[in-house]
Amino acid sequence: MDYFLEIVKEFDIPTITNETLLTNGKTASTFLLHTKTSEKYILKSVDTKEQAYFEYKLIQHIRTKNKNIVSEILTSKFDGPFTQIDKNLFQIQVYVPSVNEKAPLQKVLNTYQMLQEYLRDFHYEPARHNRFALDRLWIDTKELLHENLPKIYDELCPSIEKLMVLDHNQTKWIHGDLGAWNILLTAERNVCFIDFSEARKGPRYFDLVAIFASYLPQNLEEIDTYTQVFLAEYDVSVNLNEFYQTLELWYVKGILSLLKVDTQSTKEHILYFYKIIKYIRSL
Repeated sequence: MDYFLEIVKEFDIPTITNETLLTNGKTASTFLLHTKTSEKYILKSVDTKEQAYFEYKLIQHIRTKNKNIVSEILTSKFDGPFTQIDKNLFQIQVYVPSVNEKAPLQKVLNTYQMLQEYLRDFHYEPARHNRFALDRLWIDTKELLHENLPKIYDELCPSIEKLMVLDHNQTKWIHGDLGAWNILLTAERNVCFIDFSEARKGPRYFDLVAIFASYLPQNLEEIDTYTQVFLAEYDVSVNLNEFYQTLELWYVKGILSLLKVDTQSTKEHILYFYKIIKYIRSL
């Protein structure tokens, strides 16, 4: 890309020799940049300058306490945590080498507890947008759900308003999308959390249930045992009713988000999520 030359100048990084498109989604495009010195960087598009400043401030806050659990965001020669080329905004992050395996649950939970502690004194005044707010997802997909999966629609309806209230809860700062896809096991066997673009104030167990769901056994009959092990390894007192309600919120959002993609191709996953919701309600 032509703007790679500009990025080298703006951020004073080595000459880019190759780039690999990692993601090209609706909200962001992400590239892995290879350089002549073998150093690697992540180039990620951002929607607004405000978003770029927020992520930078959040990451810097965490890194003043622990540099190992998040990736560094670079600043340009103009001291901005982004560059603007052809009306497009980009941020540059230092690439974190990782191994192709799932991080051990105990390591993830230990690192998550550190993250929680670091975010306790983080302050940011402008309100952060909940891009996947349940009330908006429900408005956008309830007709699709009713038409294609009426049984699930009937089952979800009675609890939707209660879950919406929980979703609007702003108890604490959360990552907002802390599934396995945003958890790296580094080459040094440390846990690193990436992509804080959805970070905001939200329900206190939202990140915890995201981790819980990422390690959930396929056999739902093992959930009780898994839950006991999970909470023992977390080793912090948890309100189980609120935890399970937040877990239901996670999977309801999952169902509605899949519906927005496509009803037929995602049906198997939707039915599986619904099965989990039914099991959660029986606990």
